[in-house]
Amino acid sequence: MKLESFYSNLSIKYKFIIFYFSIILVLALLFGTFSYYNSRKYVFNSANRANSDKVKQITTSIDYLRKDIYDVSTIICLTPSIQKFLRNSKNLHHATDFNNDSQELIDYIIASKSYISLIIIYNAQGFPVYYKSSDMSSGAKSLNSANEAAIYKKACALSGKPLWLNINNHNQVLIEDNKSPKIAECRVIKDIYTMNNMGLIVICVNEREITKLFSNNIKKGENISIFDNHHVVLSFGNQMVANTPITSTLKKDGNTDYGYFVKKLAGKDMLISYSTSALNDWIVFDSIPAAQLLKEINSIKSFSIIVVIACIIVTLPLTLLISSYLTAPIKRLLVSMKQFQQGSFDERVEIKYDDEIGKLGAGYNRMVSNVKDLINNVYVLQIKEREAELNALQAQINPHFLYNTLDTIYWKAEKQGQEELGEMVYSLSRLFRLSLNRGKEFTLVSSEKELIEHYLKLQKVRFKDKLNYALLFDDEVMDYILPKLILQPFVENAILHGLESKKMGGFISISGKKEKNSLSFSIEDNGKGMDEATLQKLLSLEPDDDSNGPIMRSGYAVKNVIERLNIYFGKDYRLNIFSKVESGTRIEIIIPAQKFLTNEEVSHDQTPYRGR
Repeated sequence: MKLESFYSNLSIKYKFIIFYFSIILVLALLFGTFSYYNSRKYVFNSANRANSDKVKQITTSIDYLRKDIYDVSTIICLTPSIQKFLRNSKNLHHATDFNNDSQELIDYIIASKSYISLIIIYNAQGFPVYYKSSDMSSGAKSLNSANEAAIYKKACALSGKPLWLNINNHNQVLIEDNKSPKIAECRVIKDIYTMNNMGLIVICVNEREITKLFSNNIKKGENISIFDNHHVVLSFGNQMVANTPITSTLKKDGNTDYGYFVKKLAGKDMLISYSTSALNDWIVFDSIPAAQLLKEINSIKSFSIIVVIACIIVTLPLTLLISSYLTAPIKRLLVSMKQFQQGSFDERVEIKYDDEIGKLGAGYNRMVSNVKDLINNVYVLQIKEREAELNALQAQINPHFLYNTLDTIYWKAEKQGQEELGEMVYSLSRLFRLSLNRGKEFTLVSSEKELIEHYLKLQKVRFKDKLNYALLFDDEVMDYILPKLILQPFVENAILHGLESKKMGGFISISGKKEKNSLSFSIEDNGKGMDEATLQKLLSLEPDDDSNGPIMRSGYAVKNVIERLNIYFGKDYRLNIFSKVESGTRIEIIIPAQKFLTNEEVSHDQTPYRGR
C-alpha cells in the first residue's frame, strides 16, 4: 500500500519514466527467458541424442556379456560329469575337486572368459561343493543362513532363469572374504532326468570388468547406473543417483524403452537418459548435472541483464526529454490554475494541439470564462437582492395599514352591534397575520391550528349548515414546529372539491398527534371524493397551466406544499392521499418532530389581534 501510494503521488513525468523502464525490463526479461528456455531445450535434446546413443551401446554390450555368462552357466549345468557329481554329493558339506573332465572344463572357462572372477557350485543341501576364484576372494558361505537361504529360494522360484545380485561392502553374501565388488548370476541346477533342483551355480563378474565397457566415455559429474526392477545393479561415477528410485518415474511416464527426463537429485537437476535391455529386466541410466550442460547458455542471462542496463542508460536522456515535452502543457495548466485560485479570473492557457491535453486546456479555458460570467451574474443578483430587501422594508407599511383598517372596521361593527361582522373581520385579520407569519418559513403547530380555525370560521359564514368541522390536535404537539401553510391548502381543497358541490354539505376533521419521532396530521372529509385521474391531475398541475377554476387554484397550492416539503425534509416526510368517489378523501402528512429553533426561524405570535 505504501509503494502504491508513493507511486500514485509522483508527478506524471516520473510516472511515465517508471512505466517506460518497466516496459523495457519486462520485455527484456521475457526475451531472455524465452531465449534461455529454448536454448535449454536445444541443449537437452542435443545431449540426449548423444547420451542415448552411448546408453544404447552400453546396453548392447552388457546384454552380450549377460548372454555369454548365461551360456557359460548353461554349459556347466548340463555337463554330465557335474550332474553326476551333484547327484552323489548329498552328504558332502565342503568344497572338493571335480574329476579331471569337469575341472578342465571350468579351468578353460575361467581362462577364456577373463571377466569371470569366481564360480561357486552348491549341492541341494546348500553346501558349497566347488569353489574357484581368480581375484583372491576366498570362502563360500553355505545357503543355510538367512540371507543366503533367501537367495536360493528366489533362484528356485525362477526355475532356471538367472537371478542377478550385487556383492559388495553393502551386501556381503555368498563369499566370506570378497576382495572386490561383483555382479553375480545365480541359477538353480536341475537334474536333466527328473528336473528336480539339485544345486545352485554362482558366476561372478567384477564390476571393474563391466565399467571397462564405458568408463572411457564418462565425463566429470556423469553417472552410469544399471537398475533391475528392484534395485541398483551397478553404479559408476556420480553416486547421488545410486539410491534414487528412478525406475518409478519411468513407470509413471508409461515409457520404459528409451528416452530422457529431468529429475532433481540431491538438490540438483539431472538430465537422465535411459535405455532398456533387450532381456527386458535391466535399464541403463546415464545421468549428468543439468547445470554442467547449461554452462554455455548461462551467458544468455548475463547478456539479458547487460541489454537491460544498456537500454536504460541509452534511453534515459531521451525518456527525460520526451516526458518533459509531454508534461510541459500540464505544468502550464497547473500554474494557470494557481493564478486562478488566487483571484486572477482572466487566466487562459495557450492551446497548440488538439490532443487530450489540448482538449483539457480548452475545457479549462471554458470553465474559467463560465466562472467569471457566473461571478459577474451573482454580483448583479446580489445588487438586485439588496434592492428587493429595501423594497420589502418599504412594503412593510402595507400590512400595518391593512391591520389598522380592519381594526377600524371591527370597532365600527362592535359599536353598531354587528357582532357577526366583527367576528368575520377579526378572523380575517388573524388569518392575514398568521399567513404572513412575520416573513418566517416555520411556525408553531398551535399557530397553524389557529389559522385553520379562522379560515373555517370564515367558510362557515359562507356555507352555514352545509359545513361542519372538528379540530382534534393533541396538546403535546402544540409547541412543535412545521412549515407554515402546509395544512390549510388541503382543508381548502376538501371544501372546494369535496363539499361545495354536495347538496347536503359535509364534515371535515383535522387532527394532529405525535408518533414516536414524527408529527402526524390528517385532513379527512366525507365529500364527493376523487377518482384516480382527477387525483393525478391535481398533483401534476404546472404553474403555467392556462386553465382556471377552483381545482386549478387549489391544485397549485397542493403542488406548492409538496415542493416545500421536499425542500425542507427531503425523504424524511410522507404524504398519503386516499380518495374514493362519493366516499370522501383522507390526507396524511407525516414530518419529523422538531421543537426548538431560533427566534429568527419561527414566529411566536400567538396573541389574538384585537386592534391597537
